[in-house]
Amino acid sequence: RFWRRPREQEYLKLFDATASQFGSATDVLLGCLDAGLHLVTLSRSSDDEWDEYETSYAQAVLDYVARPVDDPDDVSMYERITKWNEGYKKWGRTTLGFGITVFQKV
Repeated sequence: RFWRRPREQEYLKLFDATASQFGSATDVLLGCLDAGLHLVTLSRSSDDEWDEYETSYAQAVLDYVARPVDDPDDVSMYERITKWNEGYKKWGRTTLGFGITVFQKV
């Protein structure tokens, strides 16, 4: 994960994160290179991939709490995923990014 732009305090609170928790994609890459690692491959998710992941995650939780089995955590899970999904739509998709980097120790 990496920050794509400056963070809104409301989003950090929702995400239970700090502004310094992640760096930018460049910060992460340079930190690894400065540590003496060799970049093998780098792949950042597209907006469509990120949307698909977040939408699928939210839907899986909603499907779970909608099943006929009664779970005492259903209400809190529903409330949390609803807030999370709203936060993603409002801030997350433009604020947080995801990528996979593979490094080799040299």
